[in-house]
Amino acid sequence: MATILFMTWPETGHLNATYKVAKTLKSRGHAIVYAQLYEFEADVCAEGFEFVPFFAQLVPKGHRIRRDRALSMFGELRRLCEQFASAHNKTTPDIFREEQAAIFASVKPDLLVMDSYNARFLMPFRRVGDPPCILLNPTIADPYDDRTAALVSNMTTLILCPEEFDLPDRKKHPHFRYVEASCDQQRKVKPGFPWDRVDESKKLVYCSLGTQSYWASPGPDPESRKQSAKTFLQTVMSVMAGRADYQLVMTTSDQLCVEDFHSVPANALLVDYAPQIEILRRASLAITHGGTNTVKECILFAVTMLVFPLRGDEIGNGERVAFHGLGLNGRSIQAASTESISLMIDQLERDPGFKSRLEAMQEVFLRAEREESSIAIIEDLLAKRVQHTKF
Repeated sequence: MATILFMTWPETGHLNATYKVAKTLKSRGHAIVYAQLYEFEADVCAEGFEFVPFFAQLVPKGHRIRRDRALSMFGELRRLCEQFASAHNKTTPDIFREEQAAIFASVKPDLLVMDSYNARFLMPFRRVGDPPCILLNPTIADPYDDRTAALVSNMTTLILCPEEFDLPDRKKHPHFRYVEASCDQQRKVKPGFPWDRVDESKKLVYCSLGTQSYWASPGPDPESRKQSAKTFLQTVMSVMAGRADYQLVMTTSDQLCVEDFHSVPANALLVDYAPQIEILRRASLAITHGGTNTVKECILFAVTMLVFPLRGDEIGNGERVAFHGLGLNGRSIQAASTESISLMIDQLERDPGFKSRLEAMQEVFLRAEREESSIAIIEDLLAKRVQHTKF
């Protein structure tokens, strides 16, 4: 069997999106290795995969890349690379190229599975003799600018979502392949969630702004972003305070904590972390930022959605949810009010069509999960590589 190296964008959501594919490949006898920043080592190992550090000199063990900057994760990593390169009389491309070469030499992969959001940073540094590569796009949105599209034009990009959920006028690259949603329902959860405080006699509403809530408002000011997220979450709690037949389970986001909120209604359970899969199994409604993983999981469990996008691909996901009639698009958390959220919940409650359309899309997703077409595509590429090596 093959050794397969996964290199994902350094965000929890991007890692979560790959685990189902990786676990299925591992169950079929392949060795799976993740190259990632040290801060994700515990998560990767908990899922049963081998871990090798990526950019260990720039972000050593025990350090995290700041999430409160206007820069993207790789923008910040590039800034650290530039500092390191300058100190060692090298260029930033030298650092990227040497890092990739060292990982390939250590792991000796037969195949590289790369997050498509990495491509614009890492593809320019590929060399003759590097392992063949297949790209995973975990967000549905097109991650490629014109320059990157040219770099990956001979590589397959697997979109981790059935095509039926996309918009019909979506412009597609010829090498894009829609596959299953690949939602890992067995991923590990942190202990300590207070299940004894969940009232099963009430309809459960789940509210979360995901793992990138530091984008909760435009602009570089971290405090304004934090306040924007807090205001929205407090607004949702105010709505639920007037609905005694509901119980709200709300996560505080990664930049807030339970202690930041001083007015929590009796029917709200406010936590720093919630096991999303298990919550969605019981939920009637999800109030979400529209992250692709959350949207796909809501569809798999037929949970109606109110989407309040923060940025990027979430905006398109809100449009998809509304287009297919699986929920409503609140457009932005800045525009949300107790009145507007209440009106949207009333609309969802009155119209049974939302639930029936969700159940139809759920069947599409479940069928795609059973077919696991991503695995067939990956193993076909591996088989072709073996055949090529023999000659």
